[in-house]
Amino acid sequence: MQPPPPLELLYNICAPVIADYIDELLAGRLKYGAPPPSEDRRETLPAGGYEDPASAAPNPVLPLLQASVRVRHAALMVLSDALGIALDKTGIGR
Repeated sequence: MQPPPPLELLYNICAPVIADYIDELLAGRLKYGAPPPSEDRRETLPAGGYEDPASAAPNPVLPLLQASVRVRHAALMVLSDALGIALDKTGIGR
């Protein structure tokens, strides 16, 4: 039986995936210089005129959280570091 990959390696694999997804959610179309919505575009928005950017792109973070306990641990560490949220390590791996 092979030993599991080191947590540092899993962290380095998860980090760019999560960083790209967070960047896409926060900057989205702005980084591509998209024009402001026109009157025609406003008519296609849901009630209230708000379009959720998270629904526009597939979420690659969910499979990382579901893959295995070690990959989940690495993904949570990346999210904790990226978002500045303290990670309660006692709950990881249960």
